[in-house]
Amino acid sequence: AGFIKYALRHGYDLVPCFTVGDSDMFSNPQGAWKFRWWLNGLSIPAVLPWGFPVLPLLPKRVHVKLAIGPPLHMPHIENPTREEVEKHRKRYVAALQATYAEAIRGTPSAGRPLEIW
Repeated sequence: AGFIKYALRHGYDLVPCFTVGDSDMFSNPQGAWKFRWWLNGLSIPAVLPWGFPVLPLLPKRVHVKLAIGPPLHMPHIENPTREEVEKHRKRYVAALQATYAEAIRGTPSAGRPLEIW
């Protein structure tokens, strides 16, 4: 939550935003796991992005929607404590979840859960 702490230190507002549909631009075929793990062991990425059928390195033609939520006002706190950072991180995550729930309606992403790591 480094950006939350930074926003608190400087009193910057945070605007929750993300794109919906971008994960449908490419597929990553599954399988050949032993070979893929072997490649990973050699520091070679074992992914095969597959997009447009004729030119697979180009993305598929999908609708991508940019979702922008309302700004969250952050107070100006010179040295925020961990508790203060966590409090405002939870506010940001709640705003992000609300924006996501609104944005996915009527899209192929409807029904997909929002993953926040």
